[in-house]
Amino acid sequence: MPAYIATKEVLSKLRKRASMAKINRDIECGKWERFLIQMGNAVHAYKDIKSHSGKIGPLVTKINVVRMSIRYHSTVLAGTPITATTDDGFEAQHQALTQIRSRSMFDALLMQSARRANIEAFSTMRVAVGPLGTHICADDNCNVLPVGPDGPDMQPTVWERRWVIDRETTVGGVSKKEKFLRVERHRAPGGVGVVEQEVYKTASDDIYQYLPDLKELDLDVVLPKSGLIPSIETGVSHPLITRFVHEYYDGQPEPLMSEHDLDMIDMIASAMSRVDRSMELHGMPKVRIDESMIDKKTGKANITEDAIIDPQKVFEYVVTVQNLVEMLAFMGKMLQLGFAQLQLSPALVGIKLEGGAMPDTVDKLRLEASNTLARGRTSAMYFGPALSRVFEIASVIDSTRPLQGYPVGAVGVTMHTGLPRDPIDIAREMQELRGGGTDPLIDLLTALQTIHGPSAGMAIHKKLKEEKDEQLEHEQAALMGAIPAMPGEVPAQEFGGAA
Repeated sequence: MPAYIATKEVLSKLRKRASMAKINRDIECGKWERFLIQMGNAVHAYKDIKSHSGKIGPLVTKINVVRMSIRYHSTVLAGTPITATTDDGFEAQHQALTQIRSRSMFDALLMQSARRANIEAFSTMRVAVGPLGTHICADDNCNVLPVGPDGPDMQPTVWERRWVIDRETTVGGVSKKEKFLRVERHRAPGGVGVVEQEVYKTASDDIYQYLPDLKELDLDVVLPKSGLIPSIETGVSHPLITRFVHEYYDGQPEPLMSEHDLDMIDMIASAMSRVDRSMELHGMPKVRIDESMIDKKTGKANITEDAIIDPQKVFEYVVTVQNLVEMLAFMGKMLQLGFAQLQLSPALVGIKLEGGAMPDTVDKLRLEASNTLARGRTSAMYFGPALSRVFEIASVIDSTRPLQGYPVGAVGVTMHTGLPRDPIDIAREMQELRGGGTDPLIDLLTALQTIHGPSAGMAIHKKLKEEKDEQLEHEQAALMGAIPAMPGEVPAQEFGGAA
């Protein structure tokens, strides 16, 4: 099979995208001063201030609306576990998927992928086989590169996992450290999935190097006894890595906040910092004093007492007019615009910037959160098909393992986007879908699993079935003239003779 070589242009674009992803990660975790001051992206002035420890630096304070928005978007999309279904006759596949999800802690993995895709524009899931069986894992975007062009399904056709390893070798009694670039390539040319393992000699920690410029080495020489095979077919018609995006436009995944939206960070931080500096000036007012109050030995003003002698009567506080009301209103407006750009309703995080009462019902809160819910539904349109792809790949890989061998069909995925709800609200919704037993829109097992979780829902469904069977047996026995004792009851005494 001919080798695949990523071009220099593609690697340059990936390097630039990784730099932007690093900036978004810094902003999300709260390193706004690094982005604004150290990287020189601030337009507004951030004056220096002396801290209590004596350190002098620019005053940069903020409310991290970016982190709040990203976490809430992830909760709206993946806070409720997804439902994966298979067709009739594929019960073994469904049971295997349940085990794979449990083995991979899939619900937490999906939440992590949703958050990473909001920050870095995309995230990935990879199907692998470990000592405990088939599982699904997530790779760091710093090491997984979509080097191939996107196919008609908006998925990259070639992936490369790259990382640098260090090996210490001894030659002539002298030990030295060498660096090697490891490349694990996933692709499916002609619908035949293949994983290729390669290693190259390098002198740099940069993973975005052009491979023809490096010397390829034998795997057994660099990694003896590793058991790595240079090329192996997977039996799947797609790469084992699948990409997840929230939005996709013009051939590229879109993050929640692009590089053209970062001026919003400057506006919010500037408004917050000015309010903070104004409060500092109010807390440490300046005074106008007479020259006679200056200690000639130290050059400092002696005004530490509650009362001082001022012959000239010139001691007075210097009052500064800060217009705090207007500044607070401006800060609130900047936060409101930031939430709007990030598609998060302030009411969802308990903030009512324009004043008034908070929503007192779920319906009112849902109405105010329409933009957040709209983004959740958009994300589900992209995440749903990708999740089906992941589960179908995992089913094929798992079914070909020794002593497995079960038929594999299509996997349907339903994402339950919406606001976080408590069990009572979920139970009421399931009861409405059940329709009181007439024309139900959902089966009992699915409703119980939605309320209590997959495993607990299955156990409760089994107990309810047993109770129903016992009740039916009791009713049938009553019709025949003999009433058996219900579970937990004492049998009735039998009396002879005529009634």
